[in-house]
Amino acid sequence: MTGALKDPSNGFQLGEVMHIQADVSTGNHVALRLFVDSCVATLSPDRDSSPRYAVIDFNGCLVDGRSDDTISAFISPRPRQDTLQFMVDVFRFAGDARNLIYITCHLKVTAAEQAPDPLNKACSFNKAGNIVNPSMSAPSQMNPDSLVYSTSLNYNPTPASNPVILRTNPAVIPIGCHYPRKNNVSSKAIKPTWVPFSSTLSAEERLDFSLHLMNGPHKAPSTFETLHGELALQMTGALKDPSNGFQLGEVMHIQADVSTGNHVALRLFVDSCVATLSPDRDSSPRYAVIDFNGCLVDGRSDDTTSAFISPRPRQDTLQFMVDVFRFAGDARNLIYITCHLKVTAAEQAPDPLNKACSFNKAGNIWSPVEGTQDICRCCETGNCGLLARQSRRAKHLNRWPGEHFRRDVVSRRGPLSRREADVVVGPLFIMDAYKGSRDNLADPVEVGKAASDRRWHQKVSIF
Repeated sequence: MTGALKDPSNGFQLGEVMHIQADVSTGNHVALRLFVDSCVATLSPDRDSSPRYAVIDFNGCLVDGRSDDTISAFISPRPRQDTLQFMVDVFRFAGDARNLIYITCHLKVTAAEQAPDPLNKACSFNKAGNIVNPSMSAPSQMNPDSLVYSTSLNYNPTPASNPVILRTNPAVIPIGCHYPRKNNVSSKAIKPTWVPFSSTLSAEERLDFSLHLMNGPHKAPSTFETLHGELALQMTGALKDPSNGFQLGEVMHIQADVSTGNHVALRLFVDSCVATLSPDRDSSPRYAVIDFNGCLVDGRSDDTTSAFISPRPRQDTLQFMVDVFRFAGDARNLIYITCHLKVTAAEQAPDPLNKACSFNKAGNIWSPVEGTQDICRCCETGNCGLLARQSRRAKHLNRWPGEHFRRDVVSRRGPLSRREADVVVGPLFIMDAYKGSRDNLADPVEVGKAASDRRWHQKVSIF
């Protein structure tokens, strides 16, 4: 039984750890595995004397490690089969003026190929560490430059699991906290938990929705046109003027936003988008780009890359891209796109009625921008709308967590009108990828401006 890097005659201090290694020299013997069957600490070389403390017992259980205030354990793995190492927190017998101990260990061997068993083993107890509970007091004093709080951290070790031994000494640590008297000390602004009356009205009546045509998925938008009114709806283009038209083969990058003002945090969704040949979204022919409460169904086609952009840049922003298309057989080569935008509270988890789902062709599965995978299942079956109508009837008031803050004030335009709106953009001119298609338009820029002037100043329908 030897000590590693420590001469026992030099002594140990409480709080240190004894590292012990047991060996057996086999000589020409068959390969053997060494075990420490037991170890007992006493005040004399007689292992049966009293007081006595068991470090290892029960045929190889390091029971000292079972105490709450120790890290005693066997070292794993072994360096060799004929060697076994373990560590023991330093301790002494309480009330002994000599401050010494003897440790007697019983070693034994088995054949190396013999599997360990309950009588031949080396077991440690695995547990979490302990924490010190301080006892503090805090008198203060003041000098010309500082306000000083003084305290002491008192450590009174709890008795060991076995009251016969001690492992640590008591300690008192003085602590002083100095605060400059001539500097400003602030806890920063306090955000009130109550909802002001003016903020309640603002939350009901001033949500500004916008939809931007982008030149690329990460370009900042620049204003194209603005609709003015109680609820401002904007159609803007970033480095892309819709009157200049799009070519087949290009991709339209679209960004939807809602400006919340003083409202609670909101998450924006594009509930639906439909393309038509006129501003009337119910006219024929019509083509659904987004449907079923946020399913980008255009991306389900084999020849498209249309998808929502994930992750969002912000909760009140949603980006998506759509492959450019036009209606077959239409000589005007133009489309109108009507999108229905809506918001929910930001803390409300996405669900089948409030989602942004794209079709992943590689995995042949619908994937949400956020939320769990199952909210997109209805995109394949198309029954999201039925679920939406049932939910509106059954849970009309529960869809908006902030409704109870209204304090019985009735909005002049209805309580639900501020949370969703239809936005129409168009006409958008679509040209073939070859130059000759431009000949179909007498002057696309002038026609686009004239059509835009007619449309942008038309009344916006708000649901």
